[in-house]
Amino acid sequence: MRAIPIGVDDFREIMEADGYYVDKTALIDHLLKDKLTKVHQFVRPRRFGKSTNLSMLDYYFNMRYAGNDWFDGLEISDLRPDDPEKNAHPVISLSLKDAYTSTYEEFEISMGIRMSDIYLKFPEIAECGSVPASLRKRYEDVIERRAAAPLLKNALGDLSDDDLRAVAADALEQIRKMDYTHGLRGKTLMYGIAFSGKRPAIASDIVEM
Repeated sequence: MRAIPIGVDDFREIMEADGYYVDKTALIDHLLKDKLTKVHQFVRPRRFGKSTNLSMLDYYFNMRYAGNDWFDGLEISDLRPDDPEKNAHPVISLSLKDAYTSTYEEFEISMGIRMSDIYLKFPEIAECGSVPASLRKRYEDVIERRAAAPLLKNALGDLSDDDLRAVAADALEQIRKMDYTHGLRGKTLMYGIAFSGKRPAIASDIVEM
């Protein structure tokens, strides 16, 4: 009998342990067929599998996991056999679910750590000879966790395609208009993320609540 994962939201961990998993991989096919939507927003109550689904998308699209068999036997394998999109893209994954802080200053430190962890997954930025010196310097500042808020605000943007930032900026504006900020006060960093082709686009801002 398969074990039921409790407190586990990592898709790979569930698959490798042969844990009980409610197959939601058809979501991948739905997203790929929806050619006219550039930004997808998943709104669900707590404990409804949002983190697991995002983890699933990461493992499916991320080129760093090429050759995995975690989706064998799941619905997506029947819907998209030999899918050229599988593990064919760079993916930026940022979770704020554990970023609980009491002050903006603490949150800024937390974001600095998270951005550093993300940048460490893209060593080619520092290694590529064609990368401008200014971008290389910003990369090193983020890696070393000495980046101030203005640099953190654009940190994800440095990993994205400039032509797509308008799409991400629109996503950020839609987030601002929703009631996710109810009860929050002071400053915070906000990010809107969009994907098109093989490059992500990120827009960000420091806002007053």
